[in-house]
Amino acid sequence: MITRRRILQGAAGTAGALTALGGPGMAFTAAPMDRRLVMVILRGGADGLALVPAPGDPNFDLLRRGLFIQDLHAGNIDLDGFFALHPKLTGLASLWAKGQLAVVHATQTGYRNRSHFDAQDLLENGLNTVSALADGWLNRALGYFGRAEPRTGLAVGYGTPLILQGQTPIATWAPRRLARPDPDYLNKLMVISSADPAISKALDQGIRSEKANRQRLGHLETSRGGTTSRRAIAGLAEAAGRLLSAKTGARVAALNIGGWDTHGYQNTALSYRMATLDGALMGLRAGLGPAWENTMVLVVTEFGRTAVPNGTNGTDHGTGSAMLLLGGAVRGGRVLADWPGLGKNDLYQGRDLKPTTDMRAVFKGVMMEHLGLDQAFVEDRVFPDSRAVQPLMNLVRTV
Repeated sequence: MITRRRILQGAAGTAGALTALGGPGMAFTAAPMDRRLVMVILRGGADGLALVPAPGDPNFDLLRRGLFIQDLHAGNIDLDGFFALHPKLTGLASLWAKGQLAVVHATQTGYRNRSHFDAQDLLENGLNTVSALADGWLNRALGYFGRAEPRTGLAVGYGTPLILQGQTPIATWAPRRLARPDPDYLNKLMVISSADPAISKALDQGIRSEKANRQRLGHLETSRGGTTSRRAIAGLAEAAGRLLSAKTGARVAALNIGGWDTHGYQNTALSYRMATLDGALMGLRAGLGPAWENTMVLVVTEFGRTAVPNGTNGTDHGTGSAMLLLGGAVRGGRVLADWPGLGKNDLYQGRDLKPTTDMRAVFKGVMMEHLGLDQAFVEDRVFPDSRAVQPLMNLVRTV
């Protein structure tokens, strides 16, 4: 027996992992803006001093030498004589050379404890307390553009991160795992659902979305190798870029890259993770194509790691880390840091890189300069309890 529930499930399945009530491929009116923003969240607490080392600090070698058997500077990619990039971030190095990469170092939210869950919640809800609101700051920001189609926000991967959860409708996309429904079956569903406007609309939008995205994504449409392999993550990022590159549809996306909780044998783990991150970001760039010139990508993590290694050649949960800003819209070639130093008396609680820049300062500046949000809306609606955090401006390249 075909029920209303089964018809809705079929409509959802038609679009792969797209939301049944519209997706990034079902936009038939002009998008609210031409600029793109992508949030990449490194889950687990990425070590900012490994991502962007500071060999120019006189205490860096002393603190970090326990992680290395050989020269800890081997392979580092110099940025400005003080800061460097991890050796595996070769794609990012090429962006630095083009002025399309900037770093904000010694950064963190207002959170100062070491719980993954609480730290991620505060990173994504943008507030000072975990339970104040159950939605994400990026979803609240998208409310600026209203609820009309096309849906401006896109969650890439299985599950919607908190940062995009909320009252503003968004689209979702993940690689298709199930076989595509037979066209004859879909035609029959359309006939059966024609008497119910809600079901009929959902099914029609799902079919149209699936068709549009299949044309855009090609081989990327189907999941290959799961969702955690280097190849799969690069494919996911490239797919996100292709969906965002459309003239109509989503303009803001978020995706996760996990595996950054490096309590043991950090160098080995990060060698793989850094290469995965670099490949994903280069895949995103390739997918965006010409739209890359109007894109800003923010790479963030919930907290950093301890400055001093532990007894298993790893690092424990810390505080300050580093943010990456990349894209054609970025005013790059700069490391922005109120550098606190790595001396014993400089470290936060004697163990961590001390945060000196609140990540919300960067987020606010990007919302205003890049996406064109009004400052009052940003202060009142997006980050309502952070007026003391001044927006960090001049992050966007002027044309």
